[in-house]
Amino acid sequence: MFTEESKLVKDYVLLIVNNLKTIDDVPNFQNLKEVVRNVLDKKVV
Repeated sequence: MFTEESKLVKDYVLLIVNNLKTIDDVPNFQNLKEVVRNVLDKKVV
């Protein structure tokens, strides 16, 4: 299971924030997409 501190989560968040990837590019693997989405939601606020 991934957490907000997981390297892969941080990498995807960075790529999405820099418009290099979208949330749709995050694979449906375990809870990866959900955690990435949660981190992005926190960044917007």
